[in-house]
Amino acid sequence: MWTAIKINAKNVFFSGMALRTNIPPQGPFAGFGTAGGLFAIERHVSLIADTVGQDPALWRKENFIDANLPASGISHKDRDIAVQVIDSTIKKSDYYRKWASYELLRHNRKTRDNWIDKGETLRGIGISLAYQRIGLLYQETEIPANSIEIILEKDGSLEIKTSMAHSGNDIADIWTKIASDILGIDKGKVWINRSPNSPDSGLSTMSRNIAVLTPLLQQACLSIRKKRINDPLPIAVRKSLRSPKKTVSDDELDVNSFSRPGWASAVVEVEIDSIEFIPKIRGVWMGVYGGKIISEDNARRSLKNSIVHALGWSCREHISYIHGEITADQYKNFDIFGPSDIPPLTVDFIRDSSDEPKGIGDLPFNCIPAAYLQAVSQALDNHFYSIPLRSQDIWYALVRKRKEGGAV
Repeated sequence: MWTAIKINAKNVFFSGMALRTNIPPQGPFAGFGTAGGLFAIERHVSLIADTVGQDPALWRKENFIDANLPASGISHKDRDIAVQVIDSTIKKSDYYRKWASYELLRHNRKTRDNWIDKGETLRGIGISLAYQRIGLLYQETEIPANSIEIILEKDGSLEIKTSMAHSGNDIADIWTKIASDILGIDKGKVWINRSPNSPDSGLSTMSRNIAVLTPLLQQACLSIRKKRINDPLPIAVRKSLRSPKKTVSDDELDVNSFSRPGWASAVVEVEIDSIEFIPKIRGVWMGVYGGKIISEDNARRSLKNSIVHALGWSCREHISYIHGEITADQYKNFDIFGPSDIPPLTVDFIRDSSDEPKGIGDLPFNCIPAAYLQAVSQALDNHFYSIPLRSQDIWYALVRKRKEGGAV
């Protein structure tokens, strides 16, 4: 099925194709296609900057477009945040100096023949910008209720009833601490009930456990703290977050959190020897704006894990379906990072007075791949457009460039 979309720009026309298939996604399924879409956008932006001979970071800062579109959830208010995360990442990675140095080396290599045969080490650095929403794609979409129920029992224990998918102990520890702090009860008396009769807590993707359900839990605990002054135990409170098109009652929260995104900028630096053509990642830096960070240690650990997975998605993980099946020999292509392969990772949080947590868990998938490809593209003076980018892909690209009369 082909479709065409007109954009509010006379010299731009976009066409796309949608495919219906029963084959699951071949890679990390982060969000609902946002990672793939932002990868395409960020690669295009870097190509524009390279074409006009401008630093890709400066081009992004100077050309950030206020996209007041129903599907984007992005407005002019996000411009300052986007610039902040870019500046944070630039500072931590020493991006400006490195980009200028590697760009000068790239231009100098164009004047020399057979530089590959001399075994020269190549370096490059790339940057990208991305956002992550915690709601569905379109604001007019009917959003199912996201509910949570807590019960303060006569023995002083607190039961948290939710259908939230289990995602490790981090979220459970955060919820236990919140309930303990607000209600003044021992952490050992707080337990999470994920039984089938628990209320429907909605999707567990797009960081919604922390960005949507956690505020609901806070509101429920505050409500119980107020009620237990006069009401006998047990006390049960249920909180829900519903679609904007429904009337919001006193027991429901504001729905604006569905549209306001978290932001991140990523810088990836690579080094490539001209023998094996296997990029070595020298470092990854991320500047992240996630609103109120409830647990910085947990957030940083989660982001670093996602960075490693996103890097694997960019350069190692590759499984193909043969006639709708994954054959045994395909698993050798799924090469994950070992502990000794993980490069230095730096995550810097941008803080402000916001009391609203935002989605950040998928941000590495939304920005790391594009930054990685831009770094390799600068190092090899050749634009790459797809992932995973493997050593043989690099070699074939250079062979084609040599046949076309390029500097290599």
